[in-house]
Amino acid sequence: LKTAFGPLYNRYKDGTSFSRLVQMSRDIVNKGSGLRGQRSFDLAAHHENLKGFSIHKSDTLSKVFGASYSVSVGVDRNSATITIPDFNTGDYLMPPQGATHVKFIGIIGSISEHLYSNNGKGYEPTVRGQNGRHQSTHSLEIAIGGTLGGDVVLSPAFAGLPVIDAKVAVLVGLGIEFLQEIDGAFYLLASSNALQIIETA
Repeated sequence: LKTAFGPLYNRYKDGTSFSRLVQMSRDIVNKGSGLRGQRSFDLAAHHENLKGFSIHKSDTLSKVFGASYSVSVGVDRNSATITIPDFNTGDYLMPPQGATHVKFIGIIGSISEHLYSNNGKGYEPTVRGQNGRHQSTHSLEIAIGGTLGGDVVLSPAFAGLPVIDAKVAVLVGLGIEFLQEIDGAFYLLASSNALQIIETA
């Protein structure tokens, strides 16, 4: 996941992110085929395990964002569409003190099945070319205090739109960032920013 979500993982992570991912990975490995200690990591078969995972344990999406949204994944699993219908920010956002604007981020990432290798390198991806790919897109900065001014549609897609292999899991994340505008420049606030996996395929 650290690779599949690229720099966005580092932006949203907390001190528990890595340990929670390790535990989740162990649970998936325990479901894999093979000898104990050498079982496959087949996220494509168990991708639902990651749905709902919040990169930051306490700054979660539901804690700061209460409006409805929908998400769909393209038939070839190389793109996604996240739609947030227009809403009043005063009713459905819980911004931190000082926030003047909000921005939404959509991301798509991929993780290949990994098999244990006896060459001393541990686990290696079976579809190396599609492992750890990611692409993100974001909305404009939206002023807090009124409506969005229209639906927000985020459409992250892998470069080149490759058909994703059956041994590769696709993860779709929705992020929210709170900003403060000062003299026309936007500054990211330190708290309440969230990124969550909202769909897997």
